[in-house]
Amino acid sequence: MTGILIAGFHRSGTSAVAARLAAAGVDLGDRLLDADLGNPHGHFEDLDVVELHDHLLAVNDLPWWSDVARDLWVPDHCWDTMARIVAERRAHHRVWAIKDPRVLLFVPLWRHVDPTLRVLVIDRSPAAVVSSLIDRHRNRAADHEDPPHEAFAADPLLPWRAWVHQVGMLLDAVDPEATRRVDFDDRTLVANVAQYVADTWSVPIDRAPSPLDEQLGNRTQTEDVPHEIRDQVERLRHRLRMLKSISQPADSGV
Repeated sequence: MTGILIAGFHRSGTSAVAARLAAAGVDLGDRLLDADLGNPHGHFEDLDVVELHDHLLAVNDLPWWSDVARDLWVPDHCWDTMARIVAERRAHHRVWAIKDPRVLLFVPLWRHVDPTLRVLVIDRSPAAVVSSLIDRHRNRAADHEDPPHEAFAADPLLPWRAWVHQVGMLLDAVDPEATRRVDFDDRTLVANVAQYVADTWSVPIDRAPSPLDEQLGNRTQTEDVPHEIRDQVERLRHRLRMLKSISQPADSGV
């Protein structure tokens, strides 16, 4: 039984990748978060996982846009919930995945519960990620109070620091041999991601390609990387590129 963590910062394309894996037969959960204007085709996030992550953030007094390193307190019942989710998925599905951008904060926990988990890292230009994130919350703030929008407006470097902090946490937590990278800017690779996952990790899923919506991820303008954080962003981008691509054969070098 193969479990996969789909891991990427918010607005990195994790939903598009998860959609293609779900269409290929990868189980993403029985109760999925509803689609919305930000993700009209669906989030592909299991509500059991979403609610668990909500609780872990709440008991540690952390927002999802956290840019602060902190030791996490994990109540016993949260460990029990994680173990139950993994056990149920392993019992009923040959290939299954967990998708929630906030998993970047919790990769060590999930890999402690199931050390066999593979990690599929979704790598998109951080400038495009931050631009999309700011747009999403600006649009939400037009209709109702939106704490992330208020936080980003008060501190324009915050979404960049959150990207640096959480992507850094992810890279520190993964086992490179059990991790593959998806370059979201390579649209052909994303369309064929199920084939590459099937071949690289020898999992029995449908290999048929699933083309992307032409508008997906397209932007006419992106934020410039602020000079105050440019070096940190570039160092992490280099580390991301050192991960093997999902399109590389399993026995290929880096």
